[in-house]
Amino acid sequence: MTDSTGIDLVALDAALAALSGPSKAGALLALPIGVGSASRLVRGSSGEACVLIAGAEAAVGSDLKLRNVEAKARVRCEIEAPDGSIAAVEGALVTCTATDPQLRRLFLGLMEEALAALGDTPSASAIAAWLHRIATLFAKLEQEGRKRLRGLWAELLVMLALDDGDLAARRWHADPSERFDFLGGNFAIEVKSCQDMDRVHQFSLEQLRPPADLEVWVASVVVRADSQGESVLDLLSEIEGSIVDARTRDEVRAMALTIGGSALEDDDLHRFDKHSALSTLRLISTGAIPSITGTLPNEVLAVSLQVRCRDLPEAGTVAAARTRIVSAPNEGDV
Repeated sequence: MTDSTGIDLVALDAALAALSGPSKAGALLALPIGVGSASRLVRGSSGEACVLIAGAEAAVGSDLKLRNVEAKARVRCEIEAPDGSIAAVEGALVTCTATDPQLRRLFLGLMEEALAALGDTPSASAIAAWLHRIATLFAKLEQEGRKRLRGLWAELLVMLALDDGDLAARRWHADPSERFDFLGGNFAIEVKSCQDMDRVHQFSLEQLRPPADLEVWVASVVVRADSQGESVLDLLSEIEGSIVDARTRDEVRAMALTIGGSALEDDDLHRFDKHSALSTLRLISTGAIPSITGTLPNEVLAVSLQVRCRDLPEAGTVAAARTRIVSAPNEGDV
């Protein structure tokens, strides 16, 4: 990711990894971040990616220690530049301890946003606020995943197919337990993934019995593993790049990490064929899906159905779904 300030921590991280050193014991090898900033991208003693956010005052607040990220609010580091010069820099040190390259990339992207927002001379309170924000986000990775990564991957793929980052993201559920994945006005999309062309999907009876004033299409996607394909965090990064509104981008990122939970620590091991999945995307009306009729006894609290959707007719095109889900007015739209 490269923001409007020209910061590219991923490229800087690669450049730092190619350097040898440090030559002085106890010093940390680092590269400057941007022109006019005292902040540094630092290589940890075991190769960790660290960002030293320098400020006139040290950040206030407690230190942070999670599974994938650590932060020390008040540090003084001895920094060695590639030319061998040594400097003492004070500030907040934020370290990515994750070994997964995708999580490292996510961390660097978040730190790009932080540095761009903080500016060259951040205040102690501003640094503390960003540390809290990063802690909240990475804490979500320590929760158990609520869905298999394949299901989350399919939802993100459909969001990309809708081809309007900001509005499609706002139509996405605010809670993964909601009945439908995308909702706009009187139209909804429920995403279902499978691994073969039989398109066997699991539905709740509630999903197949939507309210009379709500039309629901099921986005059926065949998702196949591909070691050279895209991961959840790859798709998330692509979506973030298409979203202009910062708050919407933050909400999508937080929801994706909440759904994926701790499973995202192995994100790089779970890659799928994006091109193939897009070519298999079919939209089926819930009205065409076989279900059960009649009134359920009061004692029956929930019904789940496993349905083969291979031979069911398509309800419409992705373009038609895009028009409906994106253009539908929602409360809060301008």
